[in-house]
Amino acid sequence: MKLLTVVRWPVGGIRTYLKYTYPLVAKEIPGLEIVLVVPAVEEIAALREDLAGLSVRFVLVSERCSFREFAEATRRELRAQRFDLVHSHGFTAAATVAMLTRLRRVPHITTLHDILQRSQFRGAKGWLKLAGLRALLSTIDVIQPVGNDARDNLLEFVGRGIGRRVEVIRNGIAPGNFLGSRAQDLKGQLGLGADTFLIGFFGRFMAQKGFKYLVEAVRTLESAQPGKYKVATFGAGAFIREEMAAIERLGLAHCFHFMPFSPDVGSLLKSVDVVAIPSLWEAMPLLPMEALVCGAPVIGTDCIGLKEALLDSPARVVAAADSQQLAAALRLEQQASTRAAAGAFAAEAAERFSVTVTASRLADLMRRTAG
Repeated sequence: MKLLTVVRWPVGGIRTYLKYTYPLVAKEIPGLEIVLVVPAVEEIAALREDLAGLSVRFVLVSERCSFREFAEATRRELRAQRFDLVHSHGFTAAATVAMLTRLRRVPHITTLHDILQRSQFRGAKGWLKLAGLRALLSTIDVIQPVGNDARDNLLEFVGRGIGRRVEVIRNGIAPGNFLGSRAQDLKGQLGLGADTFLIGFFGRFMAQKGFKYLVEAVRTLESAQPGKYKVATFGAGAFIREEMAAIERLGLAHCFHFMPFSPDVGSLLKSVDVVAIPSLWEAMPLLPMEALVCGAPVIGTDCIGLKEALLDSPARVVAAADSQQLAAALRLEQQASTRAAAGAFAAEAAERFSVTVTASRLADLMRRTAG
């Protein structure tokens, strides 16, 4: 099979999705050849390493490329050789290649890693945008949301008429990367006492991740028990400087430790007293899966996507965008840890979230769609 994969933003969850699924898909589809059209973002080096064992040719466009430039790079590849299947990731990538795949009569699967929000479709322009989205999706052979919440969200906006072309394949992770990891002495590295309650934030610094509500929660906790609560952050994103400046203005800089990138996420998840996930929306996030497989205590919100990942687990769940509820849950976790329950749940989480199932279903979908 010759596969053309098109990704507009190969960062965060999408990059991890490719890292986890494609090597296993390649085992199920012997002779799989991949051409990957992606912008030359900073994470490309890591993605090359993730896919090093596969037959992959990277086609790089500029990081800040226009829609036209991105589409042109895809068109050149479709003209240069015959592909059995196109696999796009996200709404932007799908929009880039949808008409091209129709003209070339190449089957097209799009994996959706995000959700739609009403704020995107306000007013006359919003109505036109939604009409355009419906028209776009009508040209795609298979639309593959990464979770049931994401599917229901999509159908709510575009109607259930496309339901027969929607196939959910839930996100998954490689549990072996996390079950066998060992906790670091992170508190020792940071010069913190054993009685300090260390909160871990693992996410990009963007509005969706709700970091500002964690800052407000820590502000509440610090006013009641100065020096008791600390946060170690492991993430990047365009707004990290703005977040750091906001923390400085609030006089909370001593409560936050911005840590450098580390590939050994499992050991870090096991090194904090709790993993805080204050997201405002998700499709089907990988972080709670990784944390639960590590046996780490988790506090997450009831937002779309995240609540699905945390369902029937020992995680504490609070209302999204509610810093007071988050502060209360953090205080409760500090007083009565759920680590024992989380540890007992780890084996079940490893089975529930295994990427082996995800990749097997994706490989089957690729074969059926490509004919």
